[in-house]
Amino acid sequence: WHGPAFVKSYVGWRDRFSGNIWITPDGTPAIELEVNTDLGDAHILGYIDRIFQMPDGSLKIVDLKAGRTTPTDGLQLGVYGIGLPSSWVRPTTGSYFMARDGSLVGDYDLIAMRSRIEYEFGQAWRDINAGSFLPKETYMCKFCSVRPFCWAKDGEYSEAVKPF
Repeated sequence: WHGPAFVKSYVGWRDRFSGNIWITPDGTPAIELEVNTDLGDAHILGYIDRIFQMPDGSLKIVDLKAGRTTPTDGLQLGVYGIGLPSSWVRPTTGSYFMARDGSLVGDYDLIAMRSRIEYEFGQAWRDINAGSFLPKETYMCKFCSVRPFCWAKDGEYSEAVKPF
């Protein structure tokens, strides 16, 4: 039921925003652009909401958010940037569009973020392959299907899998 208000918020923001939807080298408008690649041992499948070409020619990834919570970092945007074909020009920055208030949040440097992302994904896969699963508590915990087994959230069955 918030849909019409969110659309109005987006349209108002687009009227004020100076970037234009980027057209990829294969002629596709960069709207809901698929990212389907490997990052280390991890397979990444996602969809970039928008890539804009800015007046200076640079590219900016914009992810549309309708929730109440503002992302705390640009990790998702950086992963998207890495996942684009290597023969394409790389987006240099990324931001989140917050539909509830019509604002653009963050101006993350996606180039500087690349080594951090490669390290974190590599470390995560090493941990997974070693059977080490350290929970990271976030607002998403309330939606998690393994929460009953999570010792960090005192899950009903967590004693059976507690690592200590």
